[in-house]
Parts: sequence; structure tokens; C-alpha cells
Amino acid sequence: MEPRSSKPATEVHPILHKILHELHFPVWYKELSASFQTSPPFTDFSISEVRDMIAEFGYRKTRYHEEQGIFVLEEEEESRLAGGLGAGVLLDLAGGSLELTMVFDMGISRKIEVSFSKIPALMGDKGQPPKPVFSNYKELYALLKQVLGMYASIRQRMTEIWVSRSAETSLAK
Repeated sequence: MEPRSSKPATEVHPILHKILHELHFPVWYKELSASFQTSPPFTDFSISEVRDMIAEFGYRKTRYHEEQGIFVLEEEEESRLAGGLGAGVLLDLAGGSLELTMVFDMGISRKIEVSFSKIPALMGDKGQPPKPVFSNYKELYALLKQVLGMYASIRQRMTEIWVSRSAETSLAK
């Protein structure tokens, strides 16, 4: 997966919307954001330290793109999940806040790219919660554990639905 190149989402794909609704994502994100608003924000972190931390969550091939200031998280396993569905994660820690962007590649011209902080508003919630802020490595680790756990849940459900829809399409032929 390469760093950002497409336009930001202006709506949530129907499949992803269903999953996010099932997982109560807007409420979860608001609570997460409220619990991670520490000060001062941690901006002088080590890229290699953060990369090692991310690796503990199974993203051992993580790359850092200095020009965009983002981490591209890659798991040991293949990023193509099932039936051609691809998934990836971009992580931006600029200014001591965390922004996770999910990318689902659904084929030649269908790509979903959406950032966690934008999802509540895209799902109709009024007001946009601030991005979670961390002030040290311990807080960053706790934050990564929560956001990568939520991403894993979303990805699992996305895979299940995608495989189910692919099977239905195959049977219809």
C-alpha cells in the first residue's frame, strides 16, 4: 500500500457504514477522543521507537514516509484478504495527535479511504470530536492498542461481508 493519493471521503461506503454502525463507532471514537486529550502533546518521538511499538501489534513491515509524515502499516500476512479485497492502514502522528486512515481496495476502480476522525461526521453526528492526543510513549501505546483493535474488528467484518457477497455473486452466475 502506498501513502495517500486519493481524495478524502465525503461519505461512508454502505458496507462500511453498516459495519461502523454495528460497532457503535461514533460513540466509541468520541469516548476515545475524550480520554486522550493530554497536554502537552508528545511531538518529539523517535520514528524507530514508534515503528517498534507498531510492530508489537503485528505490523512488522511498517514504513515511514517522511515527506508526508505518515506510517504505512503492513502486516506480515498478505494485504489481499479475500475475493480481491485489499486492506491497509495509514497512521499520522503529527502534532502529538493520532489519525488512523483505513484503506480498502475493492477492485480496479473501487477504493474506500476514510479517516477515523472524520467518520462520526460522515455518519451524521453533529460536531467533530478532536483527534486523540498523547503526551508520552505509554499513552501512545495505549492509544495504538485501541485504534488498531477497532481497525482489526472493522477489517474482520469487512472481510466476512465481502466473502459472503463474493460467494453470492459466484452462485448467481
